[in-house]
Amino acid sequence: MNFSSHKNHVADLIEIALTKNKQDLVARFKIILNKCSGLFKSEDFNFWLKQIGSMPCDEIPITKFGLQEASLSLKDLRDLNRHSFKSRVLFICEQLFTYSNQDDLCSLQTAYHYYFYFPEQRIFKESEMGDCDLAVEKFSRDQIRIAKMSELEVDQVEYI
Repeated sequence: MNFSSHKNHVADLIEIALTKNKQDLVARFKIILNKCSGLFKSEDFNFWLKQIGSMPCDEIPITKFGLQEASLSLKDLRDLNRHSFKSRVLFICEQLFTYSNQDDLCSLQTAYHYYFYFPEQRIFKESEMGDCDLAVEKFSRDQIRIAKMSELEVDQVEYI
């Protein structure tokens, strides 16, 4: 298969996964992300594989808003080039697997996503444009994880 065929297959798998219940969606994304790691010969997907592979499914904060945003990100996925496709899949993971809310936006009007910063043992939020409420200028992916549902003080009706 050529790259276009692989890309369309991954897009189909994502589209199907987004229609499933939470446990099935997470299980399918483990497969999707492993396929993407091989397809792109990249470790960029490891952060998300670690998050959804090591955290109990009932702690992954998949919101209705995040699911809706991920579905919108599928719109032109098949038309993207290799680099943009990879970036979009990673962005879909952030939309799905981090807490976000349509009313919690940065000054540039992009959604915040919630993470946990190990060195300070606290939750922080970072927008899609890089606006962050963490006092640290730079941090690495191995210093953070997604914020767990049990750590977030939000209305449970926001989650799928």
